[in-house]
Amino acid sequence: MQEKNKKHIIIASGAGASVVGIGAAAHGSSAAAITSTLATIGMGSMATGIVVVATIPIITGLLALGGYKLYKNRKNKIKEK
Repeated sequence: MQEKNKKHIIIASGAGASVVGIGAAAHGSSAAAITSTLATIGMGSMATGIVVVATIPIITGLLALGGYKLYKNRKNKIKEK
C-alpha cells in the first residue's frame, strides 16, 4: 500500500471513530438536549459549539497520523542499526 494511502486511511479512521462516538452519545437525545449541549460547549453560542465538536475528529486524525509517523521513524531507525 502506498504511503499516501496509509496516511489517508489513518486520518479517516480517526475521524470515523470520533463521529461514531458523537453519534452514539447523541442517539435518543431530544433536539432541545442537543441544542443546549452545543450551546454549553460553545460557551453560549451553538455555532461555536458546532465548530468545537467538528474539530474533535480532525484533531483525532492528526494525532493518529503523528503516532504513525513516530512509529514509522522509529522502525526505520531500528532497521538502520
